[in-house]
Amino acid sequence: MASRNKQRCKSIEVFVSEGTAYSPIHKDKDSAWIVEFDMSRKNCGGGVKKVARSFLDSQEIIILAL
Repeated sequence: MASRNKQRCKSIEVFVSEGTAYSPIHKDKDSAWIVEFDMSRKNCGGGVKKVARSFLDSQEIIILAL
């Protein structure tokens, strides 16, 4: 089994919707793709969800410094 070289990012964008934290991983002019973000562990996980860009723009984005 190959070892994984984990790298930590310096900051990440996060928003909370209906009690669940999400982080956008990709954006284009019409859509955005988000994944769940675990605030206690400070990592992403779970399935990718596609949302409208207008939904993402309407959220209050918090930038976490890691």
